Amino acid sequence: MTINVDFPGEVPDKPEGLTPAQRREWDLIVQDLNDAGTLKHCDRAVLIQYIAAWRACESAQETLEREGYTFTTPTATKAHPAGDIAVRFSRICIDCLNALGLTPAGRRRLRLADRKPVNAKLERFLAGSGTKHIASTPKPRRRARKVAEAVTDDE
Repeated sequence: MTINVDFPGEVPDKPEGLTPAQRREWDLIVQDLNDAGTLKHCDRAVLIQYIAAWRACESAQETLEREGYTFTTPTATKAHPAGDIAVRFSRICIDCLNALGLTPAGRRRLRLADRKPVNAKLERFLAGSGTKHIASTPKPRRRARKVAEAVTDDE
């Protein structure tokens, strides 16, 4: 049995059958990951998904530029279906880029995952597990309650 160990800087194989534009995009993304020191062979599946979504989005954008953003039927003017396709695949692209740490949110997530908590109690609070302490407010003191009742009774 062979175990494949991932080392930073290990460039995953480029898939066959990519268009020249897809090869350029692959090279750009791989270079960015390599420069950041986060490139691993196991990133290949996300890279492939990104390239496929990127190409579908690019194709939908080309269709919109060629055919227009709307079309007219006998009863109404409607949005071109390629617009929805472009939006759907651009979201997939962003999700892939986030997973690879190539967006501001993705980089922040990776930095937070790599650092060790300095103060575990503060970290739990910031992560949301400490919010119950803020949400629970102490019951008003008996004296304050009597004063409040007296004020409302006088009116």
